Amino acid sequence: MRGANFLQSNRSEWQSPATDESLRRLRATGANWVALVPFLRQSDPAACDIALDQHYSLEGIASLVRRAKALGFKVALKPQMLVSGAWAGEIAPQDEAGWGCWFDAYTRALLPMARVAKVEGVDMLVVGTELKKTEGRPEWRLVLARLRGHYQGPLSWVFHAPDDVLRFAALPQLHLVGLSLYPKLGETPAETYRATQHKRMKLKAFSKTLPKPLWIAEVGIPSRAGAGLAPWLWQGTDAERAQPDPGFQAEALQAWLEALSGSWHRGVMVWNWMSDPHAGGLLDTDYTPQNKPAERVLRCAWAGVSECAQ
Repeated sequence: MRGANFLQSNRSEWQSPATDESLRRLRATGANWVALVPFLRQSDPAACDIALDQHYSLEGIASLVRRAKALGFKVALKPQMLVSGAWAGEIAPQDEAGWGCWFDAYTRALLPMARVAKVEGVDMLVVGTELKKTEGRPEWRLVLARLRGHYQGPLSWVFHAPDDVLRFAALPQLHLVGLSLYPKLGETPAETYRATQHKRMKLKAFSKTLPKPLWIAEVGIPSRAGAGLAPWLWQGTDAERAQPDPGFQAEALQAWLEALSGSWHRGVMVWNWMSDPHAGGLLDTDYTPQNKPAERVLRCAWAGVSECAQ
């Protein structure tokens, strides 16, 4: 698995022709998988008002699956939660009634995705991402069983940290175990190389303890100064004020791809790639490698293009 998490840009909705151009450019890096990420929303961590974000539609998701597969991609459908003023890892209803309401709402939101996945031949459905405070709940067994009634392909879950995996109540029902990787890397290329090699050693040992195959569902770093100290920081005043640093992003991504090489896991998905083919650029400070030195890093690692020959 070589690919990226594919996000919808404000300037290029998934139904637009520009999105197809962005997919073609991702394919040109040598990517063979794409994880489509439609967002679900809820109003606060304790709420159960889950709904598909207004900028997405089931028809648009289905259409993009077909177009991505026509370009030769294998497709993962990876719906993710957005929570006002918080992040998915903070979702936690306040009492048992709240938990029941939340799981009912989450299941209702995912069942249409499972039906799309079945009809369009999606290659993997990711049931949840970084929902840390929910993972020990027994309700997940029923949720996955209900999804299995509509989609018979591989199911996965993306964990925020290795320690979270064995707490997941429905682990036996998964086909692959996903991890997101945004650890502190340091301020220099040498520090970054050491940090990624250390993480490789730990993850390789961890993979041998798992009852299911491991895949790296998210790994990335913003292209801004100081990002190596907090690669997980995706928004906020400090991030918005930082200066662009596309060179460090490229060096960090190169270090990650080297550290994550080998057959001890099923593959790597970069965070992220935007539906706008003109996204990114040297002045951008966000995660996408598009139109930056980091895009060349992907081409060299995945496509083996001649410009990368030493």
